[in-house]
Amino acid sequence: MTKKEIIELVADRTKTRKSHTRAVVESALEVFVDILTNEGRIEIRNFGVFKVKDTPARIGRNPVTKEVADVPARKIIQFKAGKVMKQIVNRDVALTVDERIPGEGEAAET
Repeated sequence: MTKKEIIELVADRTKTRKSHTRAVVESALEVFVDILTNEGRIEIRNFGVFKVKDTPARIGRNPVTKEVADVPARKIIQFKAGKVMKQIVNRDVALTVDERIPGEGEAAET
């Protein structure tokens, strides 16, 4: 699924204009990148955790030519799915939207 398809899906579900939805989705993605760059971790309850991990430099090998090459150290982004997401993806449970995310769909208590 592409970003454009996500924007269209969110716009349809929320009954908002695609231009407004595009701005929100793009802003959210920019915020994710900023947080990962500066803090290295994003935890979204019932969804999962994004984490930046450093990988050390190593010696690699071209599988075709067997030539040895130095692979520099770098940062990678890992994602670990949350329990509820795993259950939904594996269809262990058939939850409604209100059951998937506690607090969503409920009236605000004061």
